[in-house]
Amino acid sequence: MTPSPTTRPASGGPGAARVAIAIGIGAAIAVGVGVGAYAVWRAGKPKPANVTYDLGPLRRTDPGLIVGRQTGTFRPGFEHARCIAVATGGDVYVSGDLAIRRFDADGRRLSEIPTAEEPGAIAVSADGKIYATFGAKVWVYDPNGLRVATWPEREKAMFTSIAATNAGVFVANASERVVLRYSRDGELRDVIGKKDETRNSPGFLVPSPYFDLAMAPDGLLRVTNPGRHKVETYTVDGDCGTAWGRFSMIDPGGFVGCCNPANIAILPSPHSPGSLAGFVTAEKGLSRIKVFDPDGKFVGYLAGADTFTRHDELVGAGPSGQPFMALDVAAGANGQIYVL
Repeated sequence: MTPSPTTRPASGGPGAARVAIAIGIGAAIAVGVGVGAYAVWRAGKPKPANVTYDLGPLRRTDPGLIVGRQTGTFRPGFEHARCIAVATGGDVYVSGDLAIRRFDADGRRLSEIPTAEEPGAIAVSADGKIYATFGAKVWVYDPNGLRVATWPEREKAMFTSIAATNAGVFVANASERVVLRYSRDGELRDVIGKKDETRNSPGFLVPSPYFDLAMAPDGLLRVTNPGRHKVETYTVDGDCGTAWGRFSMIDPGGFVGCCNPANIAILPSPHSPGSLAGFVTAEKGLSRIKVFDPDGKFVGYLAGADTFTRHDELVGAGPSGQPFMALDVAAGANGQIYVL
């Protein structure tokens, strides 16, 4: 059964989503960390009775691997926060309930866009336009919050991530397991990620609707391939290049579960504008936030699973078959990172 993108998971109460800020120092990366909001939707299939996982040891994080410290927190004020994005100027956008809210970097609310439906993924272009997904649709708002475009609904699609770039708008479609490339006016230009040996594309494995993408400063698209436990590199025309990531229940740099990482963010260099400093990943099931260098080498944890014990308890307490929420990550040009 494919869950509806508007199905609401069990809540920890109004305003349960929160935001925190931290500074991380790695061998080659200096980053800031914040906690923001995000959720996509997952079919919560019950495990077979004869399969058990002992995640206890993985919930204890080696302090020597921590490269971040929390420096602040704020609540976006939603009962169900879903997605977080950082605009070029540093403002933070969070979607949830029936609204998209804009905050400054310290979490002070600046404005709100009411929405007629529950928004999912959001992106803010360099000119300040806000692109938001609503199930299988994309709506576009101007910087003042006025809806200026409604793109046609794509039948049977489930949009889980969006990136607005100079090369177009890229949308991750979890149900079809492809990335859709649109013009800024909403015209479909290309379908990226189908299995194609001539383009070095292995095809995306998306066992559950966690499928994320982000545009890097090098002009190349990074897309999660969660069933393969990888982050892959694509040109805007759809050629697949390098990939990194692996499954491991032991190596802290590996990803666990059926399909991780759930979400990613590009970490730009605060000291060299236009340069790639690395990646931030968020895992579901065993919620952890990690930093990797530009080549995909593990640097350390911004926050280990022991940070998100209560989160994992809440999302694991829903009834069988209920979708539940994953952490999202977003990074600003100054290296500050936000996570829910």
